[in-house]
Amino acid sequence: MDGNEGPEVVPTGHGDSLIRLAGRVRAADLSNLGAVIADVTRIFATFRPVADCAGMLDQIRELEDVKSALADLQTRIAVDARQRRGQAAPGDFGAEDFAAGDAGAATDATAAPTPAGCPSVRPGSPLIVRPPRET
Repeated sequence: MDGNEGPEVVPTGHGDSLIRLAGRVRAADLSNLGAVIADVTRIFATFRPVADCAGMLDQIRELEDVKSALADLQTRIAVDARQRRGQAAPGDFGAEDFAAGDAGAATDATAAPTPAGCPSVRPGSPLIVRPPRET
């Protein structure tokens, strides 16, 4: 800081690295996670908000794209882990039984909160329990 009050800002154009980061995370396979995580850490260590409102909105969109890419990667890791456990423990539930549930749970865990502070849950989500129908 140079003695001025308020947050530090950088000129616009910083989003290029965020766009590339989101693409890299989406393209990542599970064998190069260390390099992807190092990139995420490096970029966010130097990240600062831009000075103008339009630039801030662009940054928010870019950050949402990165967040979505990271949630997708988290889902792939969870599904892979379940599949490996399913292959290692024959006789247990198959990996395919867990894959859809893991994917849904990972997506629901990243859902934005509602104004009341409760997580938003979509119909058909594995987190919704429906009461039995009365006949």
